[in-house]
Parts: sequence; structure tokens; C-alpha cells
Amino acid sequence: PPRVLAAMTQPLLGHLHPPFLKIMDEIQENLRYIMQTDSKYVLATSGTVTLEAMLLKRPMVVAFRWGAITHAILSPLVKNKYIALPNLLADEEIAPEFLQEKATPEALARELYSLMQNKERCRTMQARFDDIHHQLNLNASTQAAAAVAELLEENVGGWRAGAGSPG
Repeated sequence: PPRVLAAMTQPLLGHLHPPFLKIMDEIQENLRYIMQTDSKYVLATSGTVTLEAMLLKRPMVVAFRWGAITHAILSPLVKNKYIALPNLLADEEIAPEFLQEKATPEALARELYSLMQNKERCRTMQARFDDIHHQLNLNASTQAAAAVAELLEENVGGWRAGAGSPG
């Protein structure tokens, strides 16, 4: 569509440029609407909601339970140390995770209450979320261009980035 083509001709925005920050503020506001919360804390099931909460810098506690049969079949196959996307991205437990039999209402309430009482822990969690967010944004356009150049090199052969055109 013409609107997309016009947008593609615009200069790329870095993650620290004011127009980009304005866009991120709008995205965060829309995510708050989508998540239907203005809460400062999140109790989440695993999945993309943990990434959304991370982008909103919301301290969270994560719960996940499979059915007993599904757990018995799939758990030996799962090799990840973590289930929440922020934890997977950081390769460390930033948001506490409660899995299977540990995901009880009492345990979740106790952990969420503990988190709400510990402002320093919340600030640390939010700082780590911010670090991950910046890592996700870091040189995305440069990395995308390099990936396209690599694909062209593999599929067209002999073409080099900056050499003009294939052939």
C-alpha cells in the first residue's frame, strides 16, 4: 500500500531519538489499554503478556500450569530453564516463576505481596526490563540489513553489501 511505501522512505529512528520515544509512549499507552490494567504490578500466566508487562516496566509474578498428563508428556522434552519471556531473554530469573504444583493461589499472593512491599526489588526488576528492552532495540535496522545482505549473498552469489547491485 502507498502508506507503507511512504513510511519506508522515511529515515530510520534510533531508540533514543525523541520521535521514537514518543512512539514508544503511544505503544505503552495502547498496551495498557489492551492489557486492561493501570496496575503497577502484574500477576501473569506465561506467554506474550509477560513481554507486554516487561515493555510497560511492570514488576510481575508469573504462574504456569499444564494438565498432569500434558506435563508428564512434555516436561522431559522442554529444555528451557525459564518460561517467562523476559527471563528467557535475560537467561536469568528476573520475574519470579511458579510452575505446576508451586503455582498455588497462596504462593502467588505471598510473592506478589512481597514484591509490592519491596520497592528496591521492583526498581531492580524494572531496570533489568529496561536493559532487555534496549537490547531488543539495539541496532535492529543494522542487523536486519546485514541479514538481508547475507541472504542475497547466499541466494544471488557474488553480491556484496555496498557493491552496487547484484550481478
